[in-house]
Amino acid sequence: MLHENLLELDDATTFGELMRNQVFPGPGVGCYSNFDVAPDMAPVNKSSELGRKLLAFLFQNCWWSTGEGEAALRRELVTNRVHLYASETAFVGWWWDGDGTLLGGTLDKGAIIKMAINGDCKKAYNWEWVINENH
Repeated sequence: MLHENLLELDDATTFGELMRNQVFPGPGVGCYSNFDVAPDMAPVNKSSELGRKLLAFLFQNCWWSTGEGEAALRRELVTNRVHLYASETAFVGWWWDGDGTLLGGTLDKGAIIKMAINGDCKKAYNWEWVINENH
């Protein structure tokens, strides 16, 4: 599934948008107007090792993970709105309620190699590295 140069990219925005286009192959902007994932992507169990890692990164990097008092309630509600998918070589996770966060990356034998996050996934330029094993 992965574009042959995806692992070599050093720019988070280029990586994220190429990943988005591969994971959401249909018309429209993936994780904004198109939520149909590629056929080789399968749902990730949120209780699995990969699922727990992806949820942790989403919570660590999103506005809804901050704040006091209601944080546990927010996490429970948001966990139910998070979608996680993976193939043998890639994964994607998102949370959406009109605004959204998109997380995408590459896998090698189940290990996360690269991961970028876009905290406002309506925008194509908002990507930041979470993990980049090239550096």
